Amino acid sequence: MKKQLILIITLMILLTPFMVEAAAFQFDPGNTIANNLDVTTANPRDVTINAIKWSLGILGIVAVTIILIGGFTWMTSAGNEEKVSKAKKILTYSIIGLLIILFSFILVSVIFKTGSNVSGLYYE
Repeated sequence: MKKQLILIITLMILLTPFMVEAAAFQFDPGNTIANNLDVTTANPRDVTINAIKWSLGILGIVAVTIILIGGFTWMTSAGNEEKVSKAKKILTYSIIGLLIILFSFILVSVIFKTGSNVSGLYYE
């Protein structure tokens, strides 16, 4: 029951932005939503950069959610050493994952900036 409750709360938190966006959705004749997301650009490099940034952002949200679950597990352990050690493992691995995501985001940004400067293209 506890796992189902945590899963439901996590899904509600993750899906709230989509529900709000769906509620505010209107017909967009000027295609401004697609222009803001840069999916209409003809440059494949920009589409790749945006896809990588979006995927790393989603992974960051997942990592932060797992950190919250680890903290919740620790706070509700009631002194049970088994649960505390499980929560410490969850927190340790999720923080390591968050750091990997952060460094990969930095690495992707640096590679695309350096690669475009070497090739003579300008990247903002």
